[in-house]
Amino acid sequence: MHPNIAALDAALAQARTATVREFLGFMRRIQPVDRLPPRAAFDPAALAPLLANVVLVEVVRDGPGQSPRFFVRVAGQTVLDASDQIKMNSYLDETLGTPAQAAPIDARSAAAASGCAQFWRGPPRIRFKLDYLDTIELAHCPLAEDGSTVDRIVSIIDYGLDPLR
Repeated sequence: MHPNIAALDAALAQARTATVREFLGFMRRIQPVDRLPPRAAFDPAALAPLLANVVLVEVVRDGPGQSPRFFVRVAGQTVLDASDQIKMNSYLDETLGTPAQAAPIDARSAAAASGCAQFWRGPPRIRFKLDYLDTIELAHCPLAEDGSTVDRIVSIIDYGLDPLR
């Protein structure tokens, strides 16, 4: 059994917001038993109500031993409205700027290295325009065309605006 199954199940057990729970449930349903799902398995139409909170990054590996970089392919409108730092068609390391704001890169690096979903619930780890928030919930889920080498990470971010909390 692929270890991402246990990671998704653990994230589902911890998630409190309806947005993140629905996203994780979908990711669990598309997760094959023995490998990671390919990008084609992630059907945005199946999650239409959540797309404003979704980010899809491409994992770019420049060479052996080098840390991957994360190129933002798609970011939903809520994500773009919440942050001046997350921009489509740019690398996260170029837009986040400082090492103090490395949490989004570190979490995606962990997902890329382990092939397992990463979950976070707690205070924001980067600055958002929505400064009044004290708790966010998010998950980063790996995708792999070949079933093992993570080449995309799809994320959901709930900024505390979930009416079903």
